[in-house]
Amino acid sequence: MGSTAPKPFTSLRIHPRDERPYRWSRNPQCVGFILGYVGYALLCSSSLALATAGLLGIVLGMSPFAEEPWLRERFGSEYGNYASRVPRFLGPVRHGELPDRSG
Repeated sequence: MGSTAPKPFTSLRIHPRDERPYRWSRNPQCVGFILGYVGYALLCSSSLALATAGLLGIVLGMSPFAEEPWLRERFGSEYGNYASRVPRFLGPVRHGELPDRSG
């Protein structure tokens, strides 16, 4: 009978994502959440919701700075290369095209 224990992450081939929204932002989920909440606050004309959106923006804006040292340790130069091409939050790809991972 086989084991039901999960495989450790070290057995998986994981790379920094560099397609779709991760091509323009290393943290598209943060960007989307902040923009969505600001839009909601503006739609509701609520100063309290707008203040909350600002606070969430600060917290979510700081979270990548806590996560990136672990990513650099985990992925090494591969993450460093990715981070040098793709902006942390939003913007165009820098320094040419991203690598092809099809093979």
